[in-house]
Amino acid sequence: PSDDDRDAAPPLPPHTVLLLPGTASGPPVAWTGYRALADLLRERGWAPHFTGGPGEDAALEQIAGPHPTIPALPLGAFAVLAHHATAVVGNDSGLTHLAAAARRAAGHLPFTVHVVFASTDPHRTGPPGATVHMASSLPECWPCYRKQCTLGLTCQAVRPDDVALAIGA
Repeated sequence: PSDDDRDAAPPLPPHTVLLLPGTASGPPVAWTGYRALADLLRERGWAPHFTGGPGEDAALEQIAGPHPTIPALPLGAFAVLAHHATAVVGNDSGLTHLAAAARRAAGHLPFTVHVVFASTDPHRTGPPGATVHMASSLPECWPCYRKQCTLGLTCQAVRPDDVALAIGA
């Protein structure tokens, strides 16, 4: 990141968990537990902050509710932000992969990036070394990599408390 990127990244309080709920892949990949996770983190003394990519600000505010949001940043500034967070939680999405790469480049351990997998297989599409969160029971059609589930099933049964515990909260 450049000096301009460092200047553009807002400062984060201690124990910040950066939450990345957006995904261009649609509902089969988008975990619905972010607000509940943010509530748990705040109750346990952590500082959850939501952010996303371009065009996601309105959806982000709706998902975040009372929790702080950071508007979409240029990629370099986002990398600085991801570097300064204590942990990152995201869907299997491009922004989560960028956060993982930025954290690795800055010397952070890869398991501090937590990825919630639904319709995708972490061994095929996940960032190397990230902490994997998946439902304990998956349908026979998993993994499907579809943008829409034609069977009305869900692969997203990941408990927010399990993610919070894995973070250390």
